[in-house]
Amino acid sequence: MPHPILDETHKRTFENDGVLLVHNLIPDQVLMKDLEYLLREHGRMPFEDAETNQKPWLYNGGVRALCRDGPVAKTVLSVMRSPLDDEVVMMEEAPIWEFGPGPHFAHSWHADSRQGHSTAEFPLVSLWLAVTDAPYAIEFILGSHKVREEVETFCARVVPGEKKNFTELDANCIDRLGGRLSQPMNMSRRLRANLKAGDAVIFHGETLHRGWRSRNRRVAISPRFQLHHRSPMPACTWKAVLVHPFSAETFDCIPWQVFAARDNSPWLPVSVGRLLGKMWSLAKV
Repeated sequence: MPHPILDETHKRTFENDGVLLVHNLIPDQVLMKDLEYLLREHGRMPFEDAETNQKPWLYNGGVRALCRDGPVAKTVLSVMRSPLDDEVVMMEEAPIWEFGPGPHFAHSWHADSRQGHSTAEFPLVSLWLAVTDAPYAIEFILGSHKVREEVETFCARVVPGEKKNFTELDANCIDRLGGRLSQPMNMSRRLRANLKAGDAVIFHGETLHRGWRSRNRRVAISPRFQLHHRSPMPACTWKAVLVHPFSAETFDCIPWQVFAARDNSPWLPVSVGRLLGKMWSLAKV
C-alpha cells in the first residue's frame, strides 16, 4: 500500500512539536471498515502486565496485515532519524483502543515512553491511527517532549494503591505549568484534532497527551516503534517486530498466540481474509 510522502517540513514539525498530524494515511474507507471489524475482536484486551496483551500481531490477523503491508511503519520511519548501519527499528507494542458510548471526560496526561527510555539518539515514536471516526479523541501538548524531566519533577503524583512508585501527572499542575512557562518551555499550544477514519497522529514517546472519552463509539490502534543498536535478538520473536530493515518474512514467521477471553470463550487469531488480500494487492501497486 502506498504511504504518504512526508518531506523535510513535516519532519521539522515533528521535531519541534513532537506531534505530526497525517490526514488520509489510509484513504480507503472500505478497507477501514474491514479493519474495524477485525480489530474490534480484541479491542477490550485488559491493559495489564501480561506482555502479550499489547502485541496484537500475535493474535489478530488484521493487525498483522496492517503492519506488514500497510503504510504505518514506513510513515513513522520517514520522520525518525535515518538508522545507521548498526541500528534497527523495532515495533514493540500496538495497543488497540475501543471505547463504547459513555460520559464525556478526559483521561490522565501521560507519555508513552517510560521516563528516560526515549532519547534524541534512540527515540520511541508512536502512531495513533483512527480506525473509526474519532472526533477530538486525543489531545497533545506541543513541544512537551523537550521538557519531560521538568514536567515529571513538578507535576507527577503518586497514585495510592498502584504499583510501587507509579505516578500520574496532575492535570491542574500541567495547566499551571504550561501557563507559567509557556515561553521558555513552549507548552502553551495544544492540539486536539477532529480525526476521521484513516487519519493518524505521529508523536514522540516523550510527548504529553491524553485520550478523551465521548458519547460515540470509536476504535483506534497505536503501534509504537523504537530505534536500537543492532542486537542479537532473533528476527522471528514474539517480543517485537523488526521493521527496519524490513522483510515480509519477518511477520510471516512470528508465532501465533491463542487467548481465552474473560468469559472463557476462545479468543482465536482472527482471519486475515479480505483485508490481507486487499492490502497485499495495494502493496503491489
